[in-house]
Amino acid sequence: MKVEWNLKQLLEYYRTWSAVKRYLAELGNDPVEKLEIKLKTIWNEPDKTKLGQMPLFLKASRKSA
Repeated sequence: MKVEWNLKQLLEYYRTWSAVKRYLAELGNDPVEKLEIKLKTIWNEPDKTKLGQMPLFLKASRKSA
């Protein structure tokens, strides 16, 4: 699956992950903030979109009658 996101959209996507939500609930701080600091230095223009690609896995089966 291909996506075209700016930095804010990418970070918001990371925050939807259950592991990130669990980390935040248990430890009280957002692990994505550390990543945001690093990504800002290499993204250059935070409002500019970049093309990303991620695998999409589907499991299909047929239900017995």
